[in-house]
Amino acid sequence: MPDGRPRIPAAIDRAVRVEAGHRCSIPTCRATSGLQIAHIKPWSKVKKHEFDNLILLCAICHDRFDRGEIDKTSMRAYKANLGLLKGRYGDLEIRVLEFFAKNTDEQEITIDRSHTLLLQNLVDDGLLYQAGDATGAMMYVSDDGGISITTGPAIWRLTDQGRDTVRHLSAAERLN
Repeated sequence: MPDGRPRIPAAIDRAVRVEAGHRCSIPTCRATSGLQIAHIKPWSKVKKHEFDNLILLCAICHDRFDRGEIDKTSMRAYKANLGLLKGRYGDLEIRVLEFFAKNTDEQEITIDRSHTLLLQNLVDDGLLYQAGDATGAMMYVSDDGGISITTGPAIWRLTDQGRDTVRHLSAAERLN
């Protein structure tokens, strides 16, 4: 490397990329190209590569961080939130939270009912609820009228707690 620092060990590099889902760690960005690993505390001060001090950013967000447009406190919150989110939620659940973080005026999203199980932790944690059928939902009723199954798209809405969580994510505040 030009400044004499050693390469980030492959296992740490991989862990940082996996933690972020191979996307920029900033929830309102989440770019997938031009990704770079950044030191939250500068390399010049710590002189080592440690997982807890590394975060995956796109080139634009990395440059913004280096220029001070994104502060270290925010970056530490993004890192901490990644760990919490990845430890609790699946990919679809995280994408739903990111959708609401990027689209702050939106209060609902349409997702097929077949994905209900993949949203279950958000529901169990009181962040999201199924608000009813979306356009195109179909209902099947048995001949005897006893069994009914609704398939197709459903409307999922954020709860007040869900909106609060998305606000914290967007504002780079640590989640509890």
